[in-house]
Amino acid sequence: MAAAQRTSAALELLAERAAALELQALVGAEHCQALAERAAACLSAVGGGAAWPEAVALVCDLACDCLDLASLDVVAPPDPAREGANGDGVLPWDFGTTIAEVIVAGLSAAAALLPPCSARTQEDDPLSSERVLSMLSDMAFDMDCLSLYMY
Repeated sequence: MAAAQRTSAALELLAERAAALELQALVGAEHCQALAERAAACLSAVGGGAAWPEAVALVCDLACDCLDLASLDVVAPPDPAREGANGDGVLPWDFGTTIAEVIVAGLSAAAALLPPCSARTQEDDPLSSERVLSMLSDMAFDMDCLSLYMY
């Protein structure tokens, strides 16, 4: 299944980023270890260790947790005094590329679960696609706020 291969690649990147010392310095070794373990569990589920709907649920939950890294207490919130420092009126977030890479990997893993629109087959699970789209829709505002720092 192509979706499983795409998702696995993103999960492997996520596991790699979770082991980075830079991330451990920001969110703590315990949080990174938990993130790496969950990525490994998702890899196992996507690789056939679980029913596809269960694998989709695990990956979606992991993607939400990755996005939540931007709001951890150890990450500095935007500083209103710096608003418009670039003349654009945008509040800069101070979580940096280390956390942004984890967020991108988590969102990529979830988005990779969706089949390309032109390649839908009878095997595709419409409920799984609906779950992923619902999760992405729920996170749309947060992603809009963070998009400048992720891409």
